[in-house]
Amino acid sequence: MDGSTIDDQRLADAEAQRARYEVLKAEYERTMKVEVGQTMALPYAAAAYAETMEQTPLLQKASHIAQLVCIAAAGAFPILLFFHVAL
Repeated sequence: MDGSTIDDQRLADAEAQRARYEVLKAEYERTMKVEVGQTMALPYAAAAYAETMEQTPLLQKASHIAQLVCIAAAGAFPILLFFHVAL
């Protein structure tokens, strides 16, 4: 093999790597834009949820029941797991 063939191969590899880098960089930047958009939408979603909670008593009751179920599960599951493993 002569030196020019090796240099040509290295140049082709470098160009392929550069092209792949650009594609991956563009994909990463698109992903970051989506995540930033989702982060900026979060306060609006929370405000809409709060407004809906104030206007809908049924949703308030359902939310309260869901909170109580989560609290009960957080208290009961570790105990049940302990009994399952210990016995």
